[in-house]
Amino acid sequence: MIKNILVTGGAGYIGSHLSIELLNLNYNITIVDNLINSKKERIRKIGSISKKNFTFLKLDVKNTKKIEKILKKKKNRFSYSFSCTKKS
Repeated sequence: MIKNILVTGGAGYIGSHLSIELLNLNYNITIVDNLINSKKERIRKIGSISKKNFTFLKLDVKNTKKIEKILKKKKNRFSYSFSCTKKS
């Protein structure tokens, strides 16, 4: 079974909590976030809480070519999208 999962917006509140749970369930996750609405400190906290390795890419999900490359390279079985932008 492929256990690779992509989490966009993974540095946000919901995305980070889901990421920790997925890591605790031994999934290999790739977190993609542009950090506009969050901070890299949240990424460090995901690692310190879960004690697991994962991939983080600072990337905007609107860059569809790079997202497609990630999905193909990692052979992701699932993806969860929590990416959003605050309305000003």
